[in-house]
Parts: sequence; structure tokens; C-alpha cells
Amino acid sequence: MKIRFLLFLVLFWAVYVNAQNLVAYYPFNANSDDESGNFNHGTVHGATLASDRFGNIDSAYEFDGIDDYILVTNSTSLNIFNSDLTVTMWIYNDNPLLSDSSYKGISKGGWSTGVGYELLYSNYWNDGTLHFTTGSSGNNVFSFNNYNNQWIMITGTFDNATSTKKMYINGIEQTSTIQGVDALSSSAHDLYIGRRHPLNNYAGFVKGRMDDIRIYNIKLTATEILNLYNFNALNVNDIKNPDLTNFYVFDKKIYIREHFDLNELIGVEVYNMFGQPVFQTSKIENQIALDGLDKQIYILKVLFRNGNFQTLKFITY
Repeated sequence: MKIRFLLFLVLFWAVYVNAQNLVAYYPFNANSDDESGNFNHGTVHGATLASDRFGNIDSAYEFDGIDDYILVTNSTSLNIFNSDLTVTMWIYNDNPLLSDSSYKGISKGGWSTGVGYELLYSNYWNDGTLHFTTGSSGNNVFSFNNYNNQWIMITGTFDNATSTKKMYINGIEQTSTIQGVDALSSSAHDLYIGRRHPLNNYAGFVKGRMDDIRIYNIKLTATEILNLYNFNALNVNDIKNPDLTNFYVFDKKIYIREHFDLNELIGVEVYNMFGQPVFQTSKIENQIALDGLDKQIYILKVLFRNGNFQTLKFITY
């Protein structure tokens, strides 16, 4: 999801992120930076900036399927072990070579290394296969080739207590597998985006585009994953000539400048980072209290009478 014209009014983002269990977030807003606040920034190797699923330029990365990838150096926050896990990404699999038996996607260790985690796909096996691995075991979703040449959101979750792995496509659960004692083990390997870790068998490179990669050290619920998929309700394409100097958030209040004509607005809405609505009102005043919001990142959506809207990211503390 690309939200342009963002205003960051509060520092110490990392305090929120640690509390919310998001350890890495790559929206690819003209760079490969981690916007979770944990500084797990990526180094680009050949991949080029491209348009995202909304048509926003320089808002996703395109990989050539030959040698392009993004490398993220291992860190304490990325080394998730003896813990629940969620990995999610948007991908556009671009005219793949169906005879290519390799796996590619996101990889930190993987099957052959016996540690870490991977969220991968292959266009060869079983009419295309999605694969989610923790340690040396994983589960699969078949017939992935049905989703070629379109943007889709892929998600894998791991429940450490029950060793249950689940996979989702576009917010809908596809498979659930219990694989015995399969604790997520510590991995000192770096994180690869756009390819499988080269120490694995069948290691290949993504041919297509990737965007909005998130890694959590919790297991998101099915509802949270579906809300994350539906979060494109805040599509920036609908924003016309935004002037965010008219709106800001401070100390759990929305402020609208005195010179702004309140009759132009019909409502305001606030969403959390799972895409869940947490506040809405059609009573427009120059100051609107946001009581009851926890410490986290939110998106403010200001609705105009002409059908347009503007968005603003803010943090409460």
C-alpha cells in the first residue's frame, strides 16, 4: 500500500513497532528502506523501481528473474526464533518460465539450511506451488499459476506452540498444516528479497514485481490478514491536489486549520495498520478528539464532499 504525502509528527517510531510486533516493513517508497523503525534496510542488487498495483511510479521493485535481488543484513529483530511468525508480500509474477523448477520470493535461511524462514513460489511443480518454510519443513499451495500476471498478496503464518503453518492468498486461507515438533530455529543468515537464499536447493530469482513486504514476530489472525488485504481502501490514486498543511494530528486530536472551509468535508476516518477502522465521525470541527487510541501507527482519512479524500499517517504515544 502506498500512502503519499505522509506527515510524521512524532518521533520514536521504534517504540511503537516493538510493541506491535512488526519487525520489518518494505513499502518500497522510492527506496528499499525498512519503515518499521527497526532499520532493517535493504541493499538493492540490480532490481529497479517500478509502478505498484495502483499505478504509482517508483513504488515497487521489479526483478529480472536472472540476478536481481535485495539483501538485508541479519539483525536481532529479523532473527525470529522460538516465536510465532507472519510473513506477507504483494507480488506480480510476470510471464514466468513454466519450466523453471526453482523457488524464489523471501528467504532467510530455509529448507536446506534447517533454520530460519521462507515464503516462496515455483511455477514448475504442481501447476505452480507456493511454499512457506520454517526450519526444515513447510507446507504448500498448488495451482499457483492461476495467479500469474496479476498482483496478489501472499501470507504465511506459523504458530510456534502447535507447529501449525497456514498460507493465505488475497486474505483467504488456502491450507493449514501441523508438522509435529518444528520450532522456529535461530538463523544468522541474511534476508533475501527477490530470490531464494543461495545455500538452498532449487534457488532462483523472481521475475516480476514485489511490494509491501511485512514480517511480524506474531501470528496474525485470519481477520487481521483479510483486513490487511482490504487496506487498499486508502488507495492514494483517489487523492486530488492534497494540501496536508490544512490537517495535522497532535496529542490525540485532529486539527483542521481555521482558514479551511469545513463545509468541504463530510467526514473523517481513522484506521490502524491492519486496515481496521477505529474511529469515524461526520461531525466536522476544527478540533476532533481521538480518545481511546492505543500507542501505534494510524492512518487518518479525510473525506471531501466532492468524492475525493486525503490521507495522513500519524503515531500516538
